[in-house]
Parts: sequence; structure tokens; C-alpha cells
Amino acid sequence: MFKIKISLVLAVATCAFSAIATPALAFTEFVAKNAPVQLKDLNKGVHVFETGGSASVECNRAESTAEAQKAKATTLKVAVKYTQCEVKAFAQKFPAEVSQAKYLFNVNGTSSVENTIVIKVPIAGCEITVTPQSNQGLKAVTYTDVTGQTNKEVEVKAAVEGITQTTKGSAGTCGTSSSSGKYKGTSIERAVTGDVEVL
Repeated sequence: MFKIKISLVLAVATCAFSAIATPALAFTEFVAKNAPVQLKDLNKGVHVFETGGSASVECNRAESTAEAQKAKATTLKVAVKYTQCEVKAFAQKFPAEVSQAKYLFNVNGTSSVENTIVIKVPIAGCEITVTPQSNQGLKAVTYTDVTGQTNKEVEVKAAVEGITQTTKGSAGTCGTSSSSGKYKGTSIERAVTGDVEVL
């Protein structure tokens, strides 16, 4: 199975806060004091994307921004920028480039890919493409309220399955096309000003 590990979407400044977590529950809305809500984060560890084949890609840094149009909302729009990425295949490592990704996270635990994401491995001459997948209700994403240094924040944990992707170029290094991709990753969402929480 081809495993692509992408340091992705919604993450945390790892040493920036002492988190006191409330167990994840079934929530109905994201809540902030003001609208529109602007959120920022930095990755917490390595996020993982798996597709068919025998290689892996890891991005060690991901910076993202998120927004909700209302103070009480059921969705978050998230844009993620990836850097420090590499492909691991055949006991070797190759630099990789991952384009900006845009996602929609729903408070009910589903998510969608909102734009085309391209992972390029120039030295190997191959690439992987994830096309928009807006209506598939990819599952599952869970949310947990945490207390940061000064404000309330939301921990986002994704364990999403059923992602479709295609590959082209060098066989093996970029794996094979698949409709059973998986994404795993954890992050902390914090409001630019004030608190954000799930209720």
C-alpha cells in the first residue's frame, strides 16, 4: 500500500500552550465572539495521507488559516501551506513539493477537499493529484475544546478515508492511482483574537 505522509492541515504551535482537554463529544456548532471568525495554526507533528503503492511523503511543516462567516457556524474553511516535504521510496528520500490545500471541515465530523492539490517529486519525474471532492462527506473529523495560554482553542483530529487521487510519471516513487486514500492528523485552531470553541 502506498503511504503518503503529509504534514498537513490544522496544526499547533507545539510548545505554545499547556492544553487542558475536554473529551471529544458530538458538537453542533463552532462558536466565537465575533464574525467573521479568523483562525490560525501551525502543525502539531506529522500529518499522514495514504494512497495505493509503496512510498511515503512527509511534510514537516504546515501553516494554515481558517475562517467561518458567522460567530456560530457549522463549517470551517481551511487553507494550508506545506513546506519541508520529502518522498520516501525504495529506502531513499526525495524532495517533494505540495501545493496549497483548501478544505471544508464540518462540525458533524465530515470534510471535503475544496481545490486541486498537487504533490510533485521533480527528481523522480512523478506527481500525485488530489482533485476537489466536495460532496463525498469524507469521514471522520473530531473536535475537542482545549484551554491555551490565554484563550479557548479547538483541537482538530482527522482520520479521513475514501480520498481519490491519481498519479503519473515514475512508477513506484509516486505510487498508483487510488480511491481509498486516508488522511490522519491533529492540530489546534486558535482565533486571531478572542476565543473559539465547539458546543
